[in-house]
Amino acid sequence: MNVSQILRNEKRLVWILTSLTFLIRLVFVIYFYNTKDFVHTQYIDWGEQFAIGNWVIPQSISSKMVIAPFISILYFLFLKLTPDPVFSFYVYNCLVSALTIPVLFYFGKLLLGSKTGLFLAIWGTVYYEFFRYSPVVLKESTLFLLLPVVILYLLKYVLEANNRKYIVISALAFVLLIHTDERYLFFLPFFILIPVLKKPFNLKKILTPALLWVAVIFIFSTPWLIRNYLVYDHVVILSPRTTAFTKHLWGEDLTTVTISHAEGIVRSKEKFLDQAKQFEKEYGVSPREFGRMETKIRAFINYWQPTYFKAQYIVRGYRPQVWSLKHNLLSLIFYGVFLPFYLIGLIVLVLKRNYLVLFIAFIPFWHSILHSITVSALERYRLPINFIIISIGIWTILYLYDKIKNLLKSRNSNNIE
Repeated sequence: MNVSQILRNEKRLVWILTSLTFLIRLVFVIYFYNTKDFVHTQYIDWGEQFAIGNWVIPQSISSKMVIAPFISILYFLFLKLTPDPVFSFYVYNCLVSALTIPVLFYFGKLLLGSKTGLFLAIWGTVYYEFFRYSPVVLKESTLFLLLPVVILYLLKYVLEANNRKYIVISALAFVLLIHTDERYLFFLPFFILIPVLKKPFNLKKILTPALLWVAVIFIFSTPWLIRNYLVYDHVVILSPRTTAFTKHLWGEDLTTVTISHAEGIVRSKEKFLDQAKQFEKEYGVSPREFGRMETKIRAFINYWQPTYFKAQYIVRGYRPQVWSLKHNLLSLIFYGVFLPFYLIGLIVLVLKRNYLVLFIAFIPFWHSILHSITVSALERYRLPINFIIISIGIWTILYLYDKIKNLLKSRNSNNIE
């Protein structure tokens, strides 16, 4: 049975993959829940605060809440509605992880064809990082779903029909996305540009969906904006971490995201010095301060880096990093092997002048630049973006396979003649 035959009953295929994903994730989290230690996170702390009615807390306390609120609000709901909020959250992670599969399938299909969609969905079903972040109260599983949903429905508007419900769905998903991780707010201008690529070019047809998209985001972001104003006495978008940037326009910096290079080195030393000393004893690698430019360049490389077989230091020169053989091999299998094909795919897309796909394919570069500037290029920050890299990689492999197959057929045909 070939891929085309498998794809004939598309809905059944997607339903099977989605159900299978949920079941295997659920088995994994049940095993993890019963055999592993529970990991306490900040999201739990703030969910418990919300549960006792502390939504507008004095600044001296709430200023410590430097995270976006959605995951804590979810935990608060599970705390109120279920007898075991931790296990309930694990099941929620299984559910959103399963729902990611049809989203990946239709994203791949819409952008690059059904075969790419199928292989991307299969990749998502067995991707080890989706397992890894299921039995924990963190944001990753939610990000894995929401980011492709945002892009998928913008693409549906551009490629399928001028249906404004797609814009609304995308905007609502983006609201949840930025309330899960406020750093994705920096994608707002990037995503607004997607309708520009709709053909034929029409200024009214571009402005209307863009304004609607922004309006929905503003309306549904207002409640937390009001809450933050009551807490901090000035406008704080999503979380105090955004004040590192809005301080140039209003208010003050309530976090430490933007710090000088020298101050960054000092803080990196303080935070990781004990680990660095032990790391040096174990691996014989001495830490050293990275220069300002070196820090940015290394952060960019670390963002894309698929393996850490060799012991080294990252961030500003004092954070130890080395992965186990298992971690390295899994990263290579599910990410690293696709990376060169992703880069080749970018060249092919330029040659084919497929600007819409190229625009989507550039999103990881935009993401990597942002994380390099803020020197926060850790693997887990790249994970929600991986589906774009993998989809382009899969499409390129299929494209090259067809080219080689057709070339061989042509040669065999010529030999027969």
